[in-house]
Amino acid sequence: MQTTPTITTEADASTTRTSKSTTTTKKGYISMESALKFLSGGVAGTFSTVITQPMDVIKTNMILKAGAFKSSSPMIEQRPTMMSTARMIYKEQGIRGLYRGSIPTFLRVAPGALLYYNMLSYLKEMTLSAKQITSMIHTSVDRDQVLNSTRLSAFESFCIAAFSRGLTGVILCPITVVKTRLEYTANSSGVWDTFTSIAKNEGISGFFSGLIATLVRDIPNAGLNYLFYNQTRYALTNTFFKGKEQEMETSPLITMPSGAVGGVLSSLITHPFDMIRTRLQIDSSSKKVYGGIIDAFRTINREEGFRTLFRGVTPRIMKRAFASAISWTLLEILYRASGASVPFNVSSSSS
Repeated sequence: MQTTPTITTEADASTTRTSKSTTTTKKGYISMESALKFLSGGVAGTFSTVITQPMDVIKTNMILKAGAFKSSSPMIEQRPTMMSTARMIYKEQGIRGLYRGSIPTFLRVAPGALLYYNMLSYLKEMTLSAKQITSMIHTSVDRDQVLNSTRLSAFESFCIAAFSRGLTGVILCPITVVKTRLEYTANSSGVWDTFTSIAKNEGISGFFSGLIATLVRDIPNAGLNYLFYNQTRYALTNTFFKGKEQEMETSPLITMPSGAVGGVLSSLITHPFDMIRTRLQIDSSSKKVYGGIIDAFRTINREEGFRTLFRGVTPRIMKRAFASAISWTLLEILYRASGASVPFNVSSSSS
């Protein structure tokens, strides 16, 4: 008698829970589980980003200094290290200076995380469902094949995260521009004044300053983050929790270090694009220094040196490591609470 493993995937569990929830929810109302799943991404992303805002402010101020860019903006000063930059901001603006731009950060991250994580979840479920259907076609499958059908490959992880982040980046670019200006401009009167100033002096195109650089940074950053996060999770569970892989993949013991690894590696690789994006978004139309991404790269490399492209990388890595660890862990906890995922289950059935 041949036994074949049967599998319960996250996509199956989600569908089952959704149908059960629908039968127990009054018509016209959204179940608590569905609402929690929908809001999970927004809560996780917003919480982790807002508490790490000081690191973003420090990074922005470290980037905006020196060389060719200094000549067009007297606000840019020599602030070579993370600690000296933090001390200077605190001395000039107080503790509130380290949280400058928090309002537009919240306005950008809350809907952005909501959109990104829900799109990511949807694409993940669709991909896993397709893989499950493919695995069911084969009459004989071993345990590794069953396990792989519940996991995204490195390529799949990169693609669905990159697509989700790219669309989110385009939609939220105007808020990102306002946020960047507020983080750096010490004499700014607030969100509305910054918004109206951009609209008056630069027009609609001003709100999309650095869009290409943003996409060049965010698309690979999101893809690499999710890729490294998933691959680290799989490696850790395969090594230390053999037989309990899927159950442990959503444990904070695994998601915290996996999220940190994803945040560090993706940020390190994509930091030059973040540096150029920041310069372009501060580069107002009235005093243009750069003609675009390529020109910015060449000018910075020629007049300030290649190392300048990695200026501010330390606070960015610190922020991304912490934010990524917290957001993925919190997201998994909230998803499990909403019934969106279940432990991996392999059982034997007679045939």
